[in-house]
Amino acid sequence: MKSVYFDESGQTGVNLFDRDQPFFTIGSTDIEPGEAAEIIAACFPRHTGDELKSKRLFKQPSNQPGLIAFAREIGKRPNSFCGSQIDKRFAIVGKMVDNIVEPLLHSRGYDFYADGYARRFANTMTAVFADIADQASVDALLEAYNVFARKPAAETLKQLQAAFDGLRGIPEKARDYIRLMETGAKHFDELNDLPSFKDTNDIHVTAVLQCVDFWQDRIAEPFDIVHDESIHFFEREDRWLRMIDRTITPSEIVFGAKTLKLPLPVRSVSSERSHDCASLQLCDLVAGFLSRASNRNPDLQRFFREAFHAGLCELTVFPLGPDKDFVTGPPRSSTGPDALDRMIEAMQKR
Repeated sequence: MKSVYFDESGQTGVNLFDRDQPFFTIGSTDIEPGEAAEIIAACFPRHTGDELKSKRLFKQPSNQPGLIAFAREIGKRPNSFCGSQIDKRFAIVGKMVDNIVEPLLHSRGYDFYADGYARRFANTMTAVFADIADQASVDALLEAYNVFARKPAAETLKQLQAAFDGLRGIPEKARDYIRLMETGAKHFDELNDLPSFKDTNDIHVTAVLQCVDFWQDRIAEPFDIVHDESIHFFEREDRWLRMIDRTITPSEIVFGAKTLKLPLPVRSVSSERSHDCASLQLCDLVAGFLSRASNRNPDLQRFFREAFHAGLCELTVFPLGPDKDFVTGPPRSSTGPDALDRMIEAMQKR
């Protein structure tokens, strides 16, 4: 039975504004531990110890030849690697859109998720925030939401609402968008059950599911997922058990250009220590490349160009960040359950 491995990089805890690591990344491979250990030995012959960590490797220029050699390995077997790259700032804006704006528009009879509207609205809000003159006040608002999402309570909600008042230098063309989000925050307690509210990690869900879809297209039979024990996404074991439950009614949910087939072709999900699994160490290397790809250090840029041409260019990467596809009007009126509701219904059917 085939196994697929996952690990992450760029996890900076509550510091989602880390300028040196603006991305949260996931690396994945189907290379089994024995072969993975051979790749590590060939690329890093001077490595001693049990675990190879990208965080340490990228700090020392002397390790760059080994990293270039690993990039060549990716180029030789591109169907054995993939990754996701999440813009952390966009992730926060996306959560604000999902948890503040969507409930407000849903209450007014709109299907916020139809035709990819939610994603376009998140793109729009990211651009709106970037146009505000006082970026410190924008950071304060995003941080206020982040605090509220981690500890939802009347006091943190009040602080979030007040942070909208602190925005300075809002362009005239952006005021309606800010006003809409501010209204959603003002009426949050009316539209949601604050005591039971839990922030989601839907951006991270999407990142992992895109990788799962990559493997689904390449592996004919159900496969096992093995993830590093510290990876945050798989903490919601109940969600995964529902999504891989073979007794649920088969269904297809369309998200933009992607089609998610339920149940997922995953036989089991388990964790291992990367210290003991060379396959997870390869995932960490992939994730490490992706988390540092935007570093502006000239020397690192030259190194990444060399790695790109050596084989990193063959890596399939699923980026999750803002693009230029903006909203041009309101969402369409709701005619039934939205895409997320349909997915939940499918998982609950027996």
